[in-house]
Amino acid sequence: MKQTTKALIAATALLGTTAMAPSAFAMSDELTQLEEAAANELDVLGIPSEGVDTLTLGELALIKQISESEETTAQKTQQIEQIMGMSAERSDMWDFTTDLNGPSSLREGVMAGLIELDVEVANPDALSTAQLAQLKGVLESEANETKKKARAEAIID
Repeated sequence: MKQTTKALIAATALLGTTAMAPSAFAMSDELTQLEEAAANELDVLGIPSEGVDTLTLGELALIKQISESEETTAQKTQQIEQIMGMSAERSDMWDFTTDLNGPSSLREGVMAGLIELDVEVANPDALSTAQLAQLKGVLESEANETKKKARAEAIID
């Protein structure tokens, strides 16, 4: 009886670890697919695709969202170039090994810009890093204040 119980426990443990392994591989495959899709979109827009493999999951998702949007090619190109530029400059903006407050600094900068546009945010801490990156792009864009405000409110909602 004891050996049967031990065998059952061992089999359950083994089954649990092997069941988790495919999900890790699936996540890796999905990340690779996102990277490939982003690289393809960059090629279509004529943007150099070096560094796609250094983009965060949020940046890759943002590129996918932009590429599937109904914006003009010029707008898509500008937004995606900003993301690629932010990724390339990330080490200059935040040294993650020494400054763990990078994202909150981004949050504070974005919030200051939103206040200038008179955009209300009920819970600033609930904004994701992807939303903050989008908002930063909007705030730094060449659009007039009315368009910036409308875009910012659409991202927040």
